[in-house]
Amino acid sequence: MKYLSSVAAVMAIFTTLGTAIPATAQEIQEQRFNVLGTWSSLNNYSAYEEPFWKEILPADTDGKLTGNIVSMSEMGLKGFETIRLLKQGIFDFVHLTMGYAVGDEPAMEGLDLAAVSPDIETARAVVTSFLPALNERMEKNHSLKILSAYPFESQALYCKHPVESIADLEGLKIRSYSAALADFVTGVGASNVTVAFSETLPALEKGVVDCALTSTMAGYQAKWHEVATHFYPLSAGWGIVTLTVNLDSWNRLDDATRSTLEAEIVEFDDRVWEGAAKVNAQGILCNTGSSECEYGEPGNMILVEPSEEDRKRVQEIVRDNILPGFAERCDAECVSIWNETAGKVTNYEIGG
Repeated sequence: MKYLSSVAAVMAIFTTLGTAIPATAQEIQEQRFNVLGTWSSLNNYSAYEEPFWKEILPADTDGKLTGNIVSMSEMGLKGFETIRLLKQGIFDFVHLTMGYAVGDEPAMEGLDLAAVSPDIETARAVVTSFLPALNERMEKNHSLKILSAYPFESQALYCKHPVESIADLEGLKIRSYSAALADFVTGVGASNVTVAFSETLPALEKGVVDCALTSTMAGYQAKWHEVATHFYPLSAGWGIVTLTVNLDSWNRLDDATRSTLEAEIVEFDDRVWEGAAKVNAQGILCNTGSSECEYGEPGNMILVEPSEEDRKRVQEIVRDNILPGFAERCDAECVSIWNETAGKVTNYEIGG
């Protein structure tokens, strides 16, 4: 499925965020924000999140706006605590990994239901369509505002067990990190094991799990390829991250400062989406021994290409497991909104 035209995409983003016309540096307030990023060892943090707060934003505002950003790795966080730290005002902004926030707000799953978006164009269309309604819910129920939603890469399976097709996953123990991914795991007939990202490599080494789900580049950079033997890029999701702000922090800013931040974040958002397709392809190359790997010494995992039968089976799992699971966790209004937004984009309907 191809995404909307580039003009429509840009207009949709600006509709989501509000028409943000950047102010001059002389008009905006001087602010230093406390920011929590994702994992310091991974590409999203080093290539996008940290440079945005430490270099790009200060340069564009003559030093008026800066971010004191730390990663989840530096803080020793597993991920599930991050939304609560934001709600408590410990941080002004958090780059919030969606799968770790759904326990507090199940509707967030609607941005990236497992295996619903087979390609990055569809993933972005889902985010653009569903985000405005989700934001209303976040502001009302949690005093939080989502300013951006962007991907890691396609969620792939790293297996220490021989895998040739989706049928071979039956009976295995598979690591996931969200309820929707857990529905995918049970849908293939496997046992779901919830493991924090930082603990997954030893879990694979010790046999606590046979396979683990994460993005194509994140798993490579975390060296999962040194333990796992089979790489199965089934596009089980896109690891969406939301750049989310505490509303108290946001409301303390004047209009000029807010509009400047919004405009800067639109550009940040575009940079990540545009880079994700290349990084996703690189993750596959780097895990499977290609000399074209640009991120370090390539691994030697066996690449398992999903067959047409595998893809049809995934669609069945979406309809039979993932969509009903989401409907149970989210309320009727949430389901209705998803059907009218993301559902239209993906040709899926919950309850249809």
